[in-house]
Amino acid sequence: MEKIIKTQQEIETSPSRLLSQSSTVIFDMDGTIYELDGDNNGFKNSSLHKAVKNNTVDFISKNEGVSKPSAEVILDELSEKNIYPSIYASEKYDITRKEFFDVVWNIDPSSIVKNYQEAVQVISEISKRNINLILLTQAPKVWQSNVFVFLNIQDLFSEIYTGEDYIHKNEVFPKIAQSRQPHSILAIGDQIETDINPAKDQGFSTFHVNSPRDLLQLINE
Repeated sequence: MEKIIKTQQEIETSPSRLLSQSSTVIFDMDGTIYELDGDNNGFKNSSLHKAVKNNTVDFISKNEGVSKPSAEVILDELSEKNIYPSIYASEKYDITRKEFFDVVWNIDPSSIVKNYQEAVQVISEISKRNINLILLTQAPKVWQSNVFVFLNIQDLFSEIYTGEDYIHKNEVFPKIAQSRQPHSILAIGDQIETDINPAKDQGFSTFHVNSPRDLLQLINE
């Protein structure tokens, strides 16, 4: 009897059951829809990280009129002070964060993102079920747009929030909750602190994934 009860409980909380009870699904992007070739398949030390850093050094070098090694020193100092380069650039050069991102993050994802096939399959399937899809990513709009075009999912999300819209993700979850019933929202992500806990605080259902392949649990009974 104990084994039967346990199985029933597992069914009740399975990702596919959570999806069936949801009218809105929030997806994280990096680490959830695709992986990178950095530490733990993430951004740090990935090809994307290196490309963004190189572009940032070039941007600072050009705008400061200094050599690239000098620009690297400036970037290192910003990192030590926990100052976002986008905020530094917007204040120093009188530009918007978007203008900075559009230069530094305008990168071709085709040789950078990996292990995305299952995620594309799942997102395409969910989009056919009359479920609203929301993307909530820390990445800038230009990178998000490039990725979605590459994955051919650019028309499947009803709302998209990128790093240009906020500083911290936990600013966005309450905004999403205001226009919907929290119990009808499912949040999916690979980071507990930024994707899962803020969603739980709003009363959303959550699905923590370790890789994009885990998303198949949403559509497989």
